[in-house]
Amino acid sequence: MASHSSGPLALLRRKDIRFYLAGRFFTGIAQSVQVIGVGLYVYSTTRDPLALGLAGLFTFLPQLLLVAVAGHVADSRDRRLITTCAYLVASLSAFGLLVLTLTGSASIPLIYLMISLVGVTRVFAMPAQQSLLPNLVPTAELPRAVAMVASTMQSATIIGPTLGGLIYILGPAPTFAAAAILHLVAAFSVFQVAPQMPRSNGERFSWSAFSTGAGFIWRNKVLLGALSLDMVAVLFAGVVALLPIYATDILNGGPEALGWLRASQAAGALTMALFLARFPIQRHAGRWLLLSCMIFGCAIIGFGFSRILWLSMLFMVIEGAADMVSVVVRLTLIQNDTPDEMRGRVGSVNSLFVGASNSLGEFESGLAASLIGTVPATILGGILCLLTTALWSVLFPALRTRDWLETRSRQGNGAQGAAVTSTQ
Repeated sequence: MASHSSGPLALLRRKDIRFYLAGRFFTGIAQSVQVIGVGLYVYSTTRDPLALGLAGLFTFLPQLLLVAVAGHVADSRDRRLITTCAYLVASLSAFGLLVLTLTGSASIPLIYLMISLVGVTRVFAMPAQQSLLPNLVPTAELPRAVAMVASTMQSATIIGPTLGGLIYILGPAPTFAAAAILHLVAAFSVFQVAPQMPRSNGERFSWSAFSTGAGFIWRNKVLLGALSLDMVAVLFAGVVALLPIYATDILNGGPEALGWLRASQAAGALTMALFLARFPIQRHAGRWLLLSCMIFGCAIIGFGFSRILWLSMLFMVIEGAADMVSVVVRLTLIQNDTPDEMRGRVGSVNSLFVGASNSLGEFESGLAASLIGTVPATILGGILCLLTTALWSVLFPALRTRDWLETRSRQGNGAQGAAVTSTQ
């Protein structure tokens, strides 16, 4: 696939990229609106940090159970269709929450059941939509495309929390109704992308087939280090689950304050994503990844100490920007270092890492906050993030010394060579 011009605007001339980005944008808004609604409803009902943490656990469990199946499906079926179906099921989840609130039967266990359905959609959507992107752009433009997708998602994450917080003033039912509609729009958008069948080798599903993806990551110490660092750092230092507590109890705000905190995090990530789309990382990729994790941990510590809304928002901006560097480097490494016929299985393993970091991180945050308090749990998490980053720089020298972001050289049937190539 040849490219006659470069830059973000050149990518937008491709119809498939436009519809792909639209789908990611609308589902990103829908997810943020739904998360705001669930978080505020659960905490206002229970006033228990652990209840917020359990929401993350119930999101992760389906990912743990279905990750092997999802990877095989993404490597053997139309990835565009898989993503569309996942967005439709996400809409059903939001619609279920709407029905529960309208009928007055929204008990916490039933809320958790609907959240589990969200976990099902994520485990199938993540490897499919991630594997779909490299088929839509030239290889040389993939770093820009990853940054563009990241900026699109972060734009949605700015709009979504703010929109969700404002809608929630009217009540949880309108919030979940908005999420359901937005998921439907996302499904329609991504369905407009041309069908994208993977270059499958016809292998039937088996645990050994799934282990192929896991084994690929295990042998590639750069990918293993990048994925595990993100998982452990966010597992310890993630504060998303605790933001309803900070907004209402610590910073003395309300639904709109929660929206501003989430939007500030996304604003920092969006700013960095736009910067990386214009000036993509080319050299010292491993060092940038480690540095971003260190800054992430420092921002979390600062956030834990803050008692002023605008200062907390500033720390969220810094945290979001640092996390975006990590996201772009990690996803570009995965897409560049993985053969197309294995991207679904490798992507499903990546989704397991991401799910463990985000969803289990929410559970860990809620559990720690219920045991030692919200602020001490946050500060301790930031410290553990710093210690983890220092340890990983020693345990994974291949990651620390990784220079060029794009290092793939294919030979034969998708095999990888060891040559290091320049992105210039």
